[in-house]
Amino acid sequence: PLSQGASEEQIAREAGDLTLAAFRPKDGAGRMFAILGAVVCGAEIAAAKALGLDSPQPLFLATAGLAAFDTIALKGALAESITSAVDSSYADRIVRHEAGHLLLAYLCGLPVQGCVLSAREALAGEGSGAAALNGAAGTAFFDPELNAAARRGRITRSVIDRYCIVVMGGIAAEAVSYGSAEGGKDDETALISFLQETVGFTGDVLVQARMSALNGVILLRRYRAEFERLVKVLERDRATSIGAAVLSIDDVAAA
Repeated sequence: PLSQGASEEQIAREAGDLTLAAFRPKDGAGRMFAILGAVVCGAEIAAAKALGLDSPQPLFLATAGLAAFDTIALKGALAESITSAVDSSYADRIVRHEAGHLLLAYLCGLPVQGCVLSAREALAGEGSGAAALNGAAGTAFFDPELNAAARRGRITRSVIDRYCIVVMGGIAAEAVSYGSAEGGKDDETALISFLQETVGFTGDVLVQARMSALNGVILLRRYRAEFERLVKVLERDRATSIGAAVLSIDDVAAA
């Protein structure tokens, strides 16, 4: 993998048509709520006219209450469902994002504990290993070597690099699939917090994050067939077991 000391020529060669800006995640939640807000606002104005109301304000207030309930009690499941219905690429991005985490964890030898593809499935306790994610959507993995090193208070650079690649794996998968990442802001924030607070990382954490994403891209390109097979398996059976997902990777590798 590339290190922080890689030359510009090495980075350009490995990145191909991607720039490091492609690994800078946008505010996926903000995008989701912007789409949702536009749809709901238009519907409320139309409903107010149909009901003969002088102003749609009562409907706005009711919607604000519903949005708060969705955020707190439903973990955003309602907003996510509506956004998926309006934006056909949203659900596909999530699958590819989580497939990136899962495949890179597998390639790096880290056990995957769970993979849940939506807030609705997390709320219902569906998805593989949902309990490991404590009611949230995403991919949970465990790094025993990192855990042991953290207890000793001495984490090697190779352990840090491996962990960072997996955390940035969703961003890398979106970059490979779409040319840039929409989601992954929470991943990047968690990684920066880990590097600064747990590791005491003294380098540029954003450079570390971007380089980790690029290394993820290098691996995903190398194992593109396995990645696409894993995406198909997750799309076909969103509650597939981690074991079945891993077997799908091994099937392509053995072919």
